[in-house]
Amino acid sequence: MILQSRTLCVAAASVGLFAARNVWADSGIDSSVTDIEQVPIEALINTPTTVASTKATRLRESPGVLTVLTKLDLERLGVRDLTDVLHMVPGFEMGTDVSGGIGAAFRGVWAHEGKVLLLWDGFEFNELLYFTLFFGNHFPMADIERIEIIRGPGSAVYGGAAELAVINVVTTSGAQRHSIGAYGSFGTTKKEIARTTGGLTYGQGFKGALEGLELTADIYGGKSLRSGRRYTDVYGTSYQMKDGAELDPLMVSLGAHYAGLEVRAMFDGFHTRTQDGYDAVPEQPYDIDFPSWYVSTKYQLQLGENLTITPKIDAKRQIPWRSLGENTPAYLNWVATRLRGSVVASWDVLPELNLLAGTEAFVDDVQEGKEGVAETLLKANKNDYGDGDSFKNVAVYGQGMLRSEYGNATLGARAEKHSAYGTSFVPRFVYTKVFDRFHFKALASGAFKAPAVQNIVASPDVNPERARVFEAEFGAQITDSAYITMNGYDVTIDNPIIYVYSCPDPDAACIDTFVNYEKTGSRGVELEAVYQLGSVHAGASYSFYTSKDKNSVDIYQVPGNDSVNIGFPAHKVTGNVTVDVTEKLASTVSMVYRSKRYGETSVDEDGNPTFKALSPTLLVNANVHYTDLLGIAGLSGRVGVYNLLSSRYKVPQGYWGDHAPLPAEPFELLVDLTYRFGL
Repeated sequence: MILQSRTLCVAAASVGLFAARNVWADSGIDSSVTDIEQVPIEALINTPTTVASTKATRLRESPGVLTVLTKLDLERLGVRDLTDVLHMVPGFEMGTDVSGGIGAAFRGVWAHEGKVLLLWDGFEFNELLYFTLFFGNHFPMADIERIEIIRGPGSAVYGGAAELAVINVVTTSGAQRHSIGAYGSFGTTKKEIARTTGGLTYGQGFKGALEGLELTADIYGGKSLRSGRRYTDVYGTSYQMKDGAELDPLMVSLGAHYAGLEVRAMFDGFHTRTQDGYDAVPEQPYDIDFPSWYVSTKYQLQLGENLTITPKIDAKRQIPWRSLGENTPAYLNWVATRLRGSVVASWDVLPELNLLAGTEAFVDDVQEGKEGVAETLLKANKNDYGDGDSFKNVAVYGQGMLRSEYGNATLGARAEKHSAYGTSFVPRFVYTKVFDRFHFKALASGAFKAPAVQNIVASPDVNPERARVFEAEFGAQITDSAYITMNGYDVTIDNPIIYVYSCPDPDAACIDTFVNYEKTGSRGVELEAVYQLGSVHAGASYSFYTSKDKNSVDIYQVPGNDSVNIGFPAHKVTGNVTVDVTEKLASTVSMVYRSKRYGETSVDEDGNPTFKALSPTLLVNANVHYTDLLGIAGLSGRVGVYNLLSSRYKVPQGYWGDHAPLPAEPFELLVDLTYRFGL
């Protein structure tokens, strides 16, 4: 896979969130290790972890598939945001959507609206109206301890926004940082400034009378361009993106931990400005904001050596896709809130048997914002849903893990009931076996994607979509320096919820609707290899999918080609090589190759979409990272070149939506500086 790959196998039905801060410390790897060559491959793949089910399990036999990148990996790769991270992960792709939005696809399936869940220190970042995630210079990469990407369904524990995958970001604790720091980045294309971002960070673990207390605080902000290239819509109208494609992040977070009690708060003030509409380019740029507030409190209660109970209360308030200007193609100003309580228990009944049980309940509420003048849509559905603006959900889930000389078996399930769309039930079974330097896994999982609030409001008859996912993995440590994994999968999604933007009345505003289609899905393979010896670290991956006989959603289909879904390449290859030139200096070259993709590029005289095959692309990045720069302890710097070959890379829409492919970032030269003062 990618740098030192650390492609670790971890359960998609994990409850690692409440144990996340201690995982790396419990894993047997010294958290002070800063050079991966000090940790051989054999130690990494056999390290015990509690992320999967709070029961320490060796990585090769844990029930699922997870790609893990540590802080060191991110520094060496020189990733600027989560988009750069996902480019390097097998199965993940990016597609464009309305208003210049960039969302994720996974294994060839458009996943923008709630099929992939993003967790940031336990906070669910998918917005409540549509469950979407807006990528592009949105999230800070500083002080991330690790990113765990579950390449498989997570519904059994995480619920209805984790149908296909989970991205779990864990930042460093106060004791790990024990410093005050500042960082900044400046990037430029050949013609204009691409980004200016920066932040302040604080973390401290106390001793003496305050032994056990840890505090963290972060602030991150800046400005950037989606691209400086020219975008042309399907009707032939164009605009220069440097004048209307802004991505401006602002994130503030606070955290405190003491004796099992953890309190966190976060504000995300992501702002965008675009001149890209639903389909046509409007006359002037307009603003879209995503203000969100998060807060959580949890307590890990240890009852004896074998039982842990963790209650948690969390809340979030969001105004996603807020657009109030006169020039906006879609007026939006809905305030969405979620209040949730949960309890998770983990019990080692026997040394070979661990039982996990959890329950959660939440209430979603949506109201029109104070600045709004439009009629509240939810009130129009008052007769259907009683409260009219409130939806309730109750869930229970469990998992049992049995270890034996014949292999390990994990059985889990989740059941929930929602006030609008009824009940959902998803089972999960995994068998794993490790023998000498080899391992084998077989996984069968149910999953579902719950309708989001606006799905229900716009289309009250919409039902949850259901997924059946089968996976098999084989891994081998070929030598002391090389490790490979190979996995195959089959994903079938029944009754997928599909977004349809329609204009039935030419004299009225166009409307959003959501329809359950028959099925979609994919099948394919993913291969990864990693090599590390001395100062050289290298990784590579290959991923392939086909939608043949899996997809009946017409707006996902490429006319005349039923083997791929529109927008996403059948083949992706990644590679990277890092050389530790000295103890302080490291140089990395990475690449991503994508085979041809298909995108809607125009409409004919009758308004029907026309499609074009987009040429294969090769993106090459290179960066040099230096620690203790100029002999100053705590000062590090990076110089990176992105899209080194100036590839004319475009991001197509993941369905027939009359949106032309969006030009991606051109060549960029970036300089990054970080300084940390130890406390």
